[in-house]
Amino acid sequence: MKHFQPFYSVKTSGNEIAKKLRDRLVEVSVTQRCGLVSDICHVKFDNLPSAQIKLPKETDTIEIAMGYKSGTEDADAKLIGLGKYVVGEFQVKGPIRTLDIYGNKLNWHEGFKSPKAFTWE
Repeated sequence: MKHFQPFYSVKTSGNEIAKKLRDRLVEVSVTQRCGLVSDICHVKFDNLPSAQIKLPKETDTIEIAMGYKSGTEDADAKLIGLGKYVVGEFQVKGPIRTLDIYGNKLNWHEGFKSPKAFTWE
């Protein structure tokens, strides 16, 4: 009987951080919404005072992929990309000292696509 373990990838601005900070990653969640509401993500880290994590900038992006691996011998597993998100806000909370990062899939700072009309005589 195979045992499946959750497996994930978290990249910030193109750099994989899940491997380096795997022991400090507390939670990763993605909420996919329909309609005109933006998908969101939430990533929570244990932000120890002795080894604080660099705070994100508003221009940083987060890419999240999730899947399952079978057994502990798998170095990697097939992951399904859940999207690229722009950092919307972050919080450093205490007294346990956690860093919560929230991202929006829709880039609110970019203009919406609008219909274009062309005519030729």
